[in-house]
Amino acid sequence: LTLLPATSPFGTMTSNPLILGDAVYLQDMSSHVYCVDRETGSVRWKFTHGESTVGPNGVAVGWGRVFANSGDTGIVALESSSGRELWRFEPTLVASEGVDIQPTVYDGRVFVSTVPASLRGGYLGGSRGIVHALDAITGESQWSFDTVDSADICGDPVRNAGGGAWYPPLIDPARKRTYWGTGNPAPWPGLPEAPSGTSRRGENLYTSSLVALDANL
Repeated sequence: LTLLPATSPFGTMTSNPLILGDAVYLQDMSSHVYCVDRETGSVRWKFTHGESTVGPNGVAVGWGRVFANSGDTGIVALESSSGRELWRFEPTLVASEGVDIQPTVYDGRVFVSTVPASLRGGYLGGSRGIVHALDAITGESQWSFDTVDSADICGDPVRNAGGGAWYPPLIDPARKRTYWGTGNPAPWPGLPEAPSGTSRRGENLYTSSLVALDANL
């Protein structure tokens, strides 16, 4: 409790710490990132962020870097030995769109996604869920995939939203393929004037789905 004072409706942490050698890396729900000595528990460095998130968040480690959520506005890369910021990825977001996922790393990329929710805007219409594959060295988006396969969000871009991924993908290195469980469409469970999802007629791809994406898309 002394080490992790951050709190949220979902607790102090929403992901597992990662161990690399004699160091433990973790993130709390105020988006602070810690490097802790595995044997003694002493803090080697702390990246102070201070932006809360609805979560989940967390860290990924690779190529001498720690990748973590920047509140719910993006992803930050830190030098694993010092906690020094190396780059920051902040996709263009509407107020109700956030980044609430623990990053995953594979083959020189950092895999993340936006979701139709944020502390800034709550759960509003018009937001989409976009999967991004970021270059681990530069932070640039190498490719993206829109989980709402509809330019007008199923006919109602004011009230409808949805998709994205809240949890990390499964990586199949043999096939170089990523598997994503996508979130449900919004509004949920509906609106008084459009109950039971009737504002979203049709197939609603690719929400509430298992989506397989080529890692080199």
